[in-house]
Order: sequence, then C-alpha cells, then structure tokens
Amino acid sequence: MDRGADKRPNILLLLADQFRWDCLGFLKERGVKTPHLDRLASRSAVFTRAYTPMPVCAPARQALITGRHPDHIGAFWNYDFFHTPTAQRRDAWTTRLPALGYRTGYIGKWHCSPVHGPEDFGYQDVIRSADYKAQLKQKYPDAAPGGWFGGDSTVPLEETVTHYMAREAANRLTGYAAEGRPWHIWADFDVPHLPCQPSAPFSAMYDA
Repeated sequence: MDRGADKRPNILLLLADQFRWDCLGFLKERGVKTPHLDRLASRSAVFTRAYTPMPVCAPARQALITGRHPDHIGAFWNYDFFHTPTAQRRDAWTTRLPALGYRTGYIGKWHCSPVHGPEDFGYQDVIRSADYKAQLKQKYPDAAPGGWFGGDSTVPLEETVTHYMAREAANRLTGYAAEGRPWHIWADFDVPHLPCQPSAPFSAMYDA
C-alpha cells in the first residue's frame, strides 16, 4: 500500500493462487528461487502466521473482496462445483472506491461471483485471464501436454498468461499514477494453481 499526495492510499493487491507459504526463497525452506518476492519482503512486513479464511478458491476470494468470513456469506465451496451463496456487491469494499475518486482495475482470474463480474464490484478496467487463455489455446493448441500434475508448456515465456497479466497490471499502474488520483489494482494470477505446466526456463529449474 502506498499513499499519494492527497494521503488516500493506493492499493495494489497481488494474489497467486495456491502459492505455498514455504515456497519463498528468503525463508530457505525448500530451495525455491523467488528473487523478486525476496526483494519485496526485504522492504515489507512479512506475516509468518497468516491463515486463509477458507482453503478453497472462490470462498477465499469472496472473503477478500467483502471482508466477511465465508461462514457469514454461506460460501463453503466453489460455486462452479456446487450451488452455494456468493459474495454480494453491497458487501464489497471495492464498490465504494470509484465514488471516493479511485481509478480501479481488475486483471486476472475472476472467481468471486458467477452472476456479477468485476465491473459490478467497482472495477472500471477489467482484463480477464480466461479471455487471454482462450487466445493462447487457439495459437498454441498443443502447448501444455503432461496432464494435471506436470508438463512443459511450449508457450514462449513472454506470452504466458502470467507475463501478460503482469505487463497489463504494470501498464495500468503507470497510467493511473500519471492521472494523479488514488488507485486500486487487483492482479489475480492463475498460477501456481494446478495444472503445473511452466514454460522454459522455469520448467527446467527444478528436478521434478
């Protein structure tokens, strides 16, 4: 979180789906190399005893966007697996931001509501990873062999969903900052959620 000239905080929320706490290089738990996250951690508060309110994709995101526990929402599972209540727009803190003068952008995986999109939750600019993944599927139909638990993707690194979303988030961050208004960006990355199908050179960094 950063504060602009008018003291209203800029809010950048980065979410990596299924990222294990012990897979951070600076913790030296598993020999994983994460130099960028290590650098960020060196300038940040690091919480070593933080817990998800629900270890399931959609309820965890719904808790983030509303500030309410999944128990309160009634969301105990992913709504695209079983019918379950989902986050309501009236409860979301993000819906209040545009009225407060914020520029808002949502980039990545949307898994908060099957009925309402990010636009309904206060996000003015929306880039869905699902749309980009569909484009990649057409361009590289055989890019990710190997099944759910492993395979080397033949998509060039710079064209992967992760790199594309990071570039889009960075471009919007730069643009929002130039406007001189406070901003909020939620960048929701699909990975390292299964299937594990990285592109080179990351696919060769570790012995499976």
